[in-house]
Formats: sequence, C-alpha cells, structure tokens
Amino acid sequence: MALNFNTNPYYDDFDNTKNYHRILFRPGYAVQARELTQLQTQIQDQIDRFGRHIFTNGSIVTGGARLFDNSLLSIKLGSTYSGSTVNLNNFIGKTITGATSGTKAIVKSIAEITETDPKTLLVKIISGSAFTAGENITTSPGTVYSATIQTTSPFSDAMAFSIDSGIFFVDGKFIYLEAQTINVDKYTNTASKNIGLVLNESIVTSDDDSSILDRAQGSPNYAAPGADRYAASLTLTVKDLADDVENFIEIARVVDGALVVNQDKTVYSEIGKELARRTYDESGDYTVKKWPIQ
Repeated sequence: MALNFNTNPYYDDFDNTKNYHRILFRPGYAVQARELTQLQTQIQDQIDRFGRHIFTNGSIVTGGARLFDNSLLSIKLGSTYSGSTVNLNNFIGKTITGATSGTKAIVKSIAEITETDPKTLLVKIISGSAFTAGENITTSPGTVYSATIQTTSPFSDAMAFSIDSGIFFVDGKFIYLEAQTINVDKYTNTASKNIGLVLNESIVTSDDDSSILDRAQGSPNYAAPGADRYAASLTLTVKDLADDVENFIEIARVVDGALVVNQDKTVYSEIGKELARRTYDESGDYTVKKWPIQ
C-alpha cells in the first residue's frame, strides 16, 4: 500500500483533479513546508503520467540482466568450526576446496540457519566430481575461511536466480535496483515458484541516516535535522505460485524446475501498442514456420 503523506507533519493534500501545475511563491509571504512537498508531488505526477504512457508497470528501463541456474549443488554445513561460528557471508563469491576430495566450487548463494535447516551453501562445481560428507572446506583467494560439511545427507540439488543492477519503472517511479541473488529452492531443482520484485517504501529521518543532517558547515549538524526523505527500493523475492504478496511484480516463473516466464525485455505501454499496430498494418499476417503440408 502506498504511503499517505497527507498526515502530520507533511499534510501533502495534492489533488491532481484540480489541475494545479505550479506553486507560485510570492515575496513577503512565508513559504510553507506543505507547499514545498506539494511541488515535488506535482512534478512526480507529471513523470508518472508520461512514464505510464511509455512503460508498463514493472518494466525494465535499463540493465536488469538476469540468470536462472537450476544446476546448483547445496551443501549443509556445521554451525561452528574450531569453536567459532561460521559466517556464511565470508563464503559468497569465493572458491571452496574440499580437504579430502579436492573438489572445487564457486559459492553462488547462501542460506542462513533456520529452525529446521542448517547453514547452507549453494555452489557450482568447477573441478572434481563431488565433495565428501564430513570433510572440511576452505575458501580462496584472500583470507582463508573454513567450515565442515555435515555427515548426514548434506547434499541436494538447488536453484538460484540472479539479477544485475538496473532501473525499473514501478508505480510511476524510475527506481534503481541493486544486483541481487535469491534462492529459488535450496534443496530441490524441481519446485514451482514465482520470482519477482517487491516495492518497499519508507520515510527516512535523520535518526535513521545521519547523512541527511544539515551540512552547511561541512559536517553533519545534529542540531539541524531538517527534512525527512521518502525512499523506494526493490527487493528480489520468491513466492509459491498460489501466494498473494503485496506490491509483488512478477519477472519470472519456474514450473517443475524449468523457467517458463522470463520478463527480460522492456515492455512498452501505449507506445508499444502503436508500434504493434503499425507493424500489423505494414506486414499483416505471415507464418514463421513451414506449413505441415505434404
């Protein structure tokens, strides 16, 4: 649900049906905080109208390349190594080597411990045939981190989905997406899932982020908190096909482990319809495969 800014302390009661297109400040009259906020809303409303004519909601604008991999191996690990807690973040993107098997793999994703599942790595084997249950693994290059593979049923097939950074048009805004990877399923490669982006909206104050404090003298002035910020971000999310998730925009769908939907191209709105109409008027109907006639 979109945030409501027509509340204390913002009182942004912008109404696009009134067709106000400028706020005309006058000398001798105080500028209201409400007017400054409405000025931004007016401009955003124009961007929204234009954007919806060009792009469908959730469309890629730039970037956003993605990769689905249903051939990963998941490895269950012990929670500690030599008395210290295993930090899975130290393994992301690193090459791991089995001390006994000599098998090497690149860590593509991780899954933290839950009430039912242990710490887990999702990896792509690059040399050797298989890891050995109970063996130690070490990372390279750089600082060496270690962990121990569990001894009982530690290996499974797995699936992950990655998306590069890019700009997406969502709810009238052009939002930057950071590169992200998500586990489609960490213990099977035959599941059916929806993969999408969830819009997160929030109001950020100087208590949350000191960088928005007044810097008139070159450093944050904690006595001058100033204006809050409206933030919008996108999170890569996986859900079951039947689940209803608020603000969820589907970008891919996996059925029985196969990628059957992949919205990896820009999807145009009204301008796309016009291009399709002109193409049809020019080219008409035609076949792209041979007719099965003998």
